[in-house]
Amino acid sequence: MAKTERIQNMTKGSPAKLIFTFAIPLMLGNVFQQFYTVVDTAIVGQALGVNALAALGAADWLNWLVLGLIQGFAQGFSIYMAQRFGAEDHEGLNRSIGATISLSAVISILTVILSQVAMAPVLRAMNTPEEIIGGASYLVKMFGVDKAIIGVEDNKKNGIDALNRVIAETKAPVIVVPLHCRYPQGGEKQLCQAITGKQVPPGGLPSAIGCAVFNINTTIAIFRAITTGMPVVSKVVTVSGSGVIEPKNVECPIGTPVSCLFDYCGGLKDETFKIIAGGPMMGMAQYTCDIPVAKGTGAMLAFAADEDKTVENPTCIRCGRCVEACPVHLEPLYMYMYEQKGMIEELEAANIMDCMECGACAYICPGRLHLTQTFKTGKQKVKDAAAKRKAAAEAAKAAEAAKKEA
Repeated sequence: MAKTERIQNMTKGSPAKLIFTFAIPLMLGNVFQQFYTVVDTAIVGQALGVNALAALGAADWLNWLVLGLIQGFAQGFSIYMAQRFGAEDHEGLNRSIGATISLSAVISILTVILSQVAMAPVLRAMNTPEEIIGGASYLVKMFGVDKAIIGVEDNKKNGIDALNRVIAETKAPVIVVPLHCRYPQGGEKQLCQAITGKQVPPGGLPSAIGCAVFNINTTIAIFRAITTGMPVVSKVVTVSGSGVIEPKNVECPIGTPVSCLFDYCGGLKDETFKIIAGGPMMGMAQYTCDIPVAKGTGAMLAFAADEDKTVENPTCIRCGRCVEACPVHLEPLYMYMYEQKGMIEELEAANIMDCMECGACAYICPGRLHLTQTFKTGKQKVKDAAAKRKAAAEAAKAAEAAKKEA
């Protein structure tokens, strides 16, 4: 009985037919591969959630880097086998196939070992936020909870991908939640509501709804303190604004004079009229640059040119836009009136202590009222009044006790 021929000679016969019969299995294989990808994506997305799916997608290119390297070696080996086949050297073809299988196995093992060794340096070279994820993982252990949630605005796609990549590689108990861009979502009460859907009660703290909020700087400081024993000795400060010649993010030691930061960024423009420590909405105006960088200093802004929008006689037109803009649902127009007239009890009853001083009301006000500054002084007046009441009550109690002893 004749031996069945298992070798297809692609150099003889109709080229169109040969190409078609050769391409059909490849195309079917790619179709089934796409079906596998769809099913795999559906299982991960439905069973583990959208964040696990995002983490898988963020780390997928690293897998393809390794697979591409292996496929490149396989394509190179196929050239040698094709030469043996074209020369009708069947014995040499068999030897080349055996050698290819052996070399592929060795290269695959070496590639896996190399990828595991080089994974951490590659992630660091990509500037991945391993300190953020590491600090969040430590916080999970400290509080004895199942997971930590990091909220990131959805316009920062690169940051979200970088975080998800580290989470996928380290299998950290951390979830990244993309948030719609809106201000002032960074406030702890607003952040809790955006992520959990729960509202912090008036005058309360996030702990009242089972949350603990930490900013990124604190999270990184925790990671560094645990892993290296290093306390907070430096700070990343954003030096920006229309008055800065070369805006930059600068990491500097705590205590560095702010004037040195501006000098490092090329100095200030001649028409600069205001320096603010902090953000443009909640920052505090400074009368000098001879102040140090503190652990709470996040930004130093300089404003120049025609950005001064203050008016000489600000007037409330009772439009109510400040009420619409307030994220805490207060009534800024009445709070402003109470403060101006010294009505402390009414000011306290208007829940001024819940004001987060975000500046949204002052920004939206067409009358250019100094609302945020007024509320800062109003809150201090309420505190002073409460302190006076407490001191008077303690004095009356002491006098009553002394009277009884007498």
